[in-house]
Amino acid sequence: MNNHLLEIHATGLRHALADHDQQSVREHRDWLTGAVAAALLDQDVKAMQALRAALVELIPLADKYISSGAGERWRALGEVLQSCADTYKPLEQRRLAEPSRLSGLILRRIAKESGITPSVLAARLNKKRSHISNELNALEKEGLIYRLSEGRNIYLYISGTGRGVLASFLPVRSLDDTGTEKYLPREYPHVDPERLRHASPDLSGLVYPVA
Repeated sequence: MNNHLLEIHATGLRHALADHDQQSVREHRDWLTGAVAAALLDQDVKAMQALRAALVELIPLADKYISSGAGERWRALGEVLQSCADTYKPLEQRRLAEPSRLSGLILRRIAKESGITPSVLAARLNKKRSHISNELNALEKEGLIYRLSEGRNIYLYISGTGRGVLASFLPVRSLDDTGTEKYLPREYPHVDPERLRHASPDLSGLVYPVA
């Protein structure tokens, strides 16, 4: 997020509203709307917070210089930004746990083999240890795993938070017409079933890709 550009367009929109310069209003409005979309798609919390602060100042100006209620557009966008910024951590945790991602496969393997070492983990997934290092750092940063050291050895464990996030991917329990409990598999359109089966055989039967 370029804060300098944000200041230029937020200030420009304020002046354009006061001057009733509709062309400039559209140009600055479109840039800010695009910036909001980019921040939400990238889950950029700092950008969300900066945009939220800028939009707060635009709400009364839009109401004053366009029409009563015109500021609702910016108010709504601001509320979306605030909500997404506040819930960023759960969203990021779930993103990392997606079964189609390497981090998700790593998390499931650690859950299956508590206390596994990074070297064994890399071998299980047929990856170089350097390839999983960044993924482990991201998982640990979000509180999904933790490491314990004994001498030169490092052991990996899934956290309670990590288990909770994984549980959200499990199939939904349901009852059929006879009252028998059954599982409804969840759909993951981008999962490679072979890759998932190799990383976590127990999970591969509970999810399926969508054609």
